[in-house]
Amino acid sequence: MLNSRKICRSSAKTLVVVVCLIFSLFASCKFFLRGDVKHRIRNNSDNGLPSLLLPDSISLERTPAQTSITLSFETSVAVSCKLSFHPVAEKPTETLPLKDCASMSATKFSELLSGVPKDKLVTIVIKSWASSDKETSATFLEIDETIPAADAQSLNMVAVDLGASRLEFSTLNSSDLPSAFVFSGQGESGCWPSGEKSPGKAAVRKLAILQSLSSQGFISAATSKVSQKTFAGTFQNTQRLSTEWSLTAKTAAGFGRLRLTKPTLLASSEFSGQSKVPGNYDRLEDIDPPGLKLPPSTPLVVSWVLDGDGKNATATLTIEPSGAFTGISCRSPANALKITVPAALIAKMPPNARLWSTLRLDSWQALDKERWVVRVSDWSSMGVQKM
Repeated sequence: MLNSRKICRSSAKTLVVVVCLIFSLFASCKFFLRGDVKHRIRNNSDNGLPSLLLPDSISLERTPAQTSITLSFETSVAVSCKLSFHPVAEKPTETLPLKDCASMSATKFSELLSGVPKDKLVTIVIKSWASSDKETSATFLEIDETIPAADAQSLNMVAVDLGASRLEFSTLNSSDLPSAFVFSGQGESGCWPSGEKSPGKAAVRKLAILQSLSSQGFISAATSKVSQKTFAGTFQNTQRLSTEWSLTAKTAAGFGRLRLTKPTLLASSEFSGQSKVPGNYDRLEDIDPPGLKLPPSTPLVVSWVLDGDGKNATATLTIEPSGAFTGISCRSPANALKITVPAALIAKMPPNARLWSTLRLDSWQALDKERWVVRVSDWSSMGVQKM
């Protein structure tokens, strides 16, 4: 019997946990403002009175459609308030029209700002005053959205594993441009015994730059901090038809978001040996897949159809080890649409042992300006057996 489901699932866990190799790295929270980002809040009151809002309680998050913002905050006393917003660095020449808060005479607020420009960061303006006082005593507070960029010595890395329904974030210790980092980790194409060649460029984790992260659209997922170096979360569904995808993040610079393009995915796959069998998409559960017979003198051909243009995407095919057999690893540009495992390598497989074979498609995005790297891994699988 094939125990490779457990091996594959264990391998997936290893890919999630161990991130020192780029090809071994696996990827709605509220974003809270702490003391180290108070410079992103400005008290613009003319009366010189301190704001009644508690800075550490402020959180904001874009809705999935990106045209509204949910704003939450607490105050030191019961207050009334009004809200507005304008694009960052486009402060209006005229007085902004203010909308009454939905909550009045309260100390905890959760407000929705609608009509926010989708492709512009905004400054939120909050006018508040103690409910026991007149509105003339109000103070004004401004909160900026910002781009959650990494510093010149760091890369922010998001890895999404569609088979494991997991998203993970970490910060890597690297001064490379994201595009150069991704290119250098692609490696050469071909097939070889597993372990014979390096899986990619080394990269070491450092303390996470982010304080929180969520994903909306293509994948809607919350993350939580699992260590000083890692945020992680799971999701129920992948919106494969969605063209909208964004990350909302909180850094020491403030609240911000990144819009991403839809990754390249596997539309279908086929494993060919003595016969042809469609690839299995079963989310790495412990169920043996259908088996494919492989005559020792026949190569294994794995082909696929892409959902997307295939740019910056790589296909990796593996056959698990068994006893003295070390396994097989193959790599190819996604746009090649096929990997052929030579008959000479198939001949090294132990006879009559049904082994686990996986096809992984890694779709990369590199945001050089913001210094982010995003990888989405899509999977199909098949049991293979040398006759």
